[in-house]
Amino acid sequence: DLDDADNGPTLTIPYTYSVYFREEERLEWQNRWDLYFVNEEDSSKIHWLAIINSLIICGVLTAVVAVIGTRTIRGDIKGYKESSVEDGKTKSKRSKGTRSPRKSAEKNGLLDQIGDADTDGDVSSDDELPEDITGWKLVHGDVFRPPAHGVLLAPLIGSGMQLVFMATGLLLLSCFGVLNPSFRGGFISVGIALFIIAGVFSGYFSGRVYKTFGGQKWKKNVVVTATLFPGLLFATLFILDLFVWAQASSTAIPFSTLLGLVALWLLVQLPLVYVGSWYGYVVVGSWEHPIKTNVIPRQIPLQSWYTKSMQSVLIAGLIPFAVISVELLFVFKSLWQDKSGYYYMFGFLAVVSLILILTVVEVTIVAVYIQLCSENYQWWWQSFFVGGSSALWIFLYCAWYYWTKLHIEGLVSSMLFFSYSFLACAVYGLLTGTIGFLTAYAFVRRIYGAIKAD
Repeated sequence: DLDDADNGPTLTIPYTYSVYFREEERLEWQNRWDLYFVNEEDSSKIHWLAIINSLIICGVLTAVVAVIGTRTIRGDIKGYKESSVEDGKTKSKRSKGTRSPRKSAEKNGLLDQIGDADTDGDVSSDDELPEDITGWKLVHGDVFRPPAHGVLLAPLIGSGMQLVFMATGLLLLSCFGVLNPSFRGGFISVGIALFIIAGVFSGYFSGRVYKTFGGQKWKKNVVVTATLFPGLLFATLFILDLFVWAQASSTAIPFSTLLGLVALWLLVQLPLVYVGSWYGYVVVGSWEHPIKTNVIPRQIPLQSWYTKSMQSVLIAGLIPFAVISVELLFVFKSLWQDKSGYYYMFGFLAVVSLILILTVVEVTIVAVYIQLCSENYQWWWQSFFVGGSSALWIFLYCAWYYWTKLHIEGLVSSMLFFSYSFLACAVYGLLTGTIGFLTAYAFVRRIYGAIKAD
């Protein structure tokens, strides 16, 4: 049917379509979305191979940590105690059978040259240690020295614990089938609710770490903890939303929703962070260290290339990345390429996540032990960076996936991909970095509490 209009001739083509509904008797109602997930059997085989690969990597790391813990560290502690006992006996015999070195120095007039260098009784002198003690035991008087910029590290640890609680809750609910594709928007909604509720844990851990570092302004720490990561997240989403609004896309977040998120952030999460921080800072207080800290910091010797900050972080991050690299491929394929747009194999994801956490714990222990053996006691920030270092490799993996697997056109679409990838890597880095920090802290307290050098 041709119509000569002002815009030129047009052609109207009528068409029809029909739909046939067939009942699938072997498929239950709660599993109806399985029809949209193709190649499930083939992907399951690959998932099992990925898990076996991850278990092999984790097993090798476990053997290394076992050797360090059972042979090296126990041998060092045993040797230290034996040397301390022998050194004490030598001093006792010297005091009974010979003239005191101090009296000889007084007689020879040498005290005028020595001066009053040993008058400060609060300093734990390394001269009290046996002469053959080396490695990590030499830095016992500085290992618990508060780190530089600890006022920033404490809020990061608090935010990381908040994300750990949220991620654990989402993973468990997904494994039990509570969160599934039929519950539209449920994953994001439940995630926001868990994140806000976890503000109590964020404030508690941030307050205790802040008190341990000797912080005094705990209310200021509450504000920083409650606004650091949520502020970054909200600012990034708001800026991205401006570009999506400009494109008149239906995926833009409504302005009313943004206002609701701000209200939840300031009216619900901030008070919860305050309550948790008050309890952790005022009621419970700081963690007690087994060894007192020297007044004068020890000089750090020249470090090997592999123990320097950037090199050790990059090397350590490769191992956790190797554990999750195969699973990441399935996650990206489900989110960016499959028609369902939904990742569904949460059982495998839970197993890989457990292996990942164990790997991060073991990598952090090995890295911190090597650093302490190099007489470098600045391990606080290093443990956090080592734990979250695989986030750098994941972001590079996202860039590789963008250039090789996806066919995204347009500046706004590319910006959305990299921005969301950056946020996901930031969440992952905070989560694993917090696990690494708490693991390193427990490890350091354990080994230095065993020698009781002070």
